[in-house]
Amino acid sequence: MSGVDIFIKTYHKDFVWLEWCLKSIKKYATGFRNIIIVSDNDTHKIPDSFLEIIPLKVVYVDLPRTRPTYVEHGLGYLWQQYIKLTWYDYTDAEEVLILDSDEMLTVPTSPEHFKTDSKYHWFFRHWNEMGDARCWRESTENLLGVETEFSGMCITGFILQKQTSLALKNHLCSKNNVDSIWEIFVKNNMKTASEFNIYGCFIKYFDRQEYTQLLIDHKIKYINNTIKKDWSWGGLTNKQILDREKILEHDEKKS
Repeated sequence: MSGVDIFIKTYHKDFVWLEWCLKSIKKYATGFRNIIIVSDNDTHKIPDSFLEIIPLKVVYVDLPRTRPTYVEHGLGYLWQQYIKLTWYDYTDAEEVLILDSDEMLTVPTSPEHFKTDSKYHWFFRHWNEMGDARCWRESTENLLGVETEFSGMCITGFILQKQTSLALKNHLCSKNNVDSIWEIFVKNNMKTASEFNIYGCFIKYFDRQEYTQLLIDHKIKYINNTIKKDWSWGGLTNKQILDREKILEHDEKKS
């Protein structure tokens, strides 16, 4: 079925952030079909009050039994990379906007917002301008089997397309002689991965024509001003709560 869904991978420690994300979707999102939430299948369930904010499709998935020997930031961090790369297992949409629980829409936002020259766009930046984020280069190149000059994770607000996602899966699985991307992570005993670098560099270095590819430099801010990004591992502070309240109180008509 055609349409663009919003896709969020979450877990119980991020529920406090997720509530604000959902409120921003209700206020600002237009032209999207469904909101898909994937969470861990444990004793923690999405609060019923969240279902009153906006209609959701919630899917609970078990954490994998097989795993790499050591995973930086815990198994859940690598697992959520995998879930995002295999989003098509949870919806029949043709495209999804990937949001994290600690992100919020800040202005009226539709799928068209993420297009340039009638195609969804993907931004790239030289690795040497990526600061600490250069740490993702090695795992990205090892997985794809190519050398890369550019990072594919520069501006948040990523639209993933089914055609490209399945082509990426087929490339990775064929290269590693396995059936799933998670098996690749286990087979290669990966400590970490960067889903958007993997996807973005697949677009760039395998000549995918589905996207408009845009090169940016250090003068352009990392964070897209359409989406407010925080880092959930730091905890939700009083200031961040106030910032979120202001986002939801903002009246576009008065701007």
